[in-house]
Amino acid sequence: ISLLGDLLAVFAVQSAIVFHMRGTAAEASGVFLSALIPTIFLGPFAGVWCDRWPPRCTMIVSDVVRALLICTLMFAGSLKQIYVVSFLMSSCAAFFQPSFSIAFPLLVPKQRLLISSARLQQTMQCVRLIGPAIAGALAARFGEKICYAADALSFLASAMLIASLNLNKAVTEARKASASKGLGADLRHGIAFIRETPAVTSVFSAVVVTTFASSCYGVLTPVYVRDLLHGHSATFGMVGVFAGAGTLAGAFACEGLARRHVPASRFMPVGMAMLTVAFGAIALAPMRSVLLAATAAAGFSGALIAAASRTVLARQTPICLRGRVNSMVSMFTGVAQGAGFGLAGLLVHPLGIRGVLLMCALALGAVWTLRPAKFGSSAHQQK
Repeated sequence: ISLLGDLLAVFAVQSAIVFHMRGTAAEASGVFLSALIPTIFLGPFAGVWCDRWPPRCTMIVSDVVRALLICTLMFAGSLKQIYVVSFLMSSCAAFFQPSFSIAFPLLVPKQRLLISSARLQQTMQCVRLIGPAIAGALAARFGEKICYAADALSFLASAMLIASLNLNKAVTEARKASASKGLGADLRHGIAFIRETPAVTSVFSAVVVTTFASSCYGVLTPVYVRDLLHGHSATFGMVGVFAGAGTLAGAFACEGLARRHVPASRFMPVGMAMLTVAFGAIALAPMRSVLLAATAAAGFSGALIAAASRTVLARQTPICLRGRVNSMVSMFTGVAQGAGFGLAGLLVHPLGIRGVLLMCALALGAVWTLRPAKFGSSAHQQK
């Protein structure tokens, strides 16, 4: 629910900046930058605090505060105000996501964790597919303010649903008691756990490299279509359709494989291998059919990686460390995303578009081949 509201708000903000404020592309991208900063700099510390606080209360407060913040956009008249609200909302989200990572495994039986992760991925992808269409229709008919109102209502609805959850109080209290050695010590403990646990380190590396490669691909895709395929906006639009369809198909495949008791640890290397081949095909064979097929395969593999990473981290990470581990993953993926957006434009001049994509394929292949058997082994596995 809140994801749909977020998509409505993002669309409305971009529409307001570009069409009403007549902003530039750099000014529009400033919204994403202002939202990325808290994830990188506040996220790790927020994760430590989330390991100490009751996850249900933290998520409810985060949702309510974000509902109030999004309402202020109805009165925003400048880019600075929009940037400030975006920064504050992302700061609240930095507390919501680690708390969600704590609560999710407590609500799902261990044997159904992978199936539940796959269903969550299905739902999120469906929302991402229909969200822009709904946002466009609402903004065109009623204006951007109705999107802000819908987003605020979505956060309030999310808060009420979370309030109905019955989390295990004993487990929550045990988790809180174990995370009381000081902010710096707790943060170092989380970093040490990531570094010393092979399964978590492997997932961490895979997610970061995948995010970097996907960000490079996202920046270069329109230029690839224009310069190498000599295509137009229709072809570029089809890329998004095939990516969404592939991701949705991958999420359904995850559930089907999970029901056949295929372990989550096998999903990650398969997804990385598929993604390596997809990026290599796009780089080496610049044809429209190859681009669309490889994009669908990349979406499919991305769904495998997302479901597997969520499941492996939930199973391998003790309850007392889930918040900070999740926030560290979010921080480094945020850095990887920013690096991908920035370096793609810089590297395209010396390497060319195909060279950058081939570099991404090689990086993905290195992670897949160097740590293929580490995704399920750990001495710290959650009992």
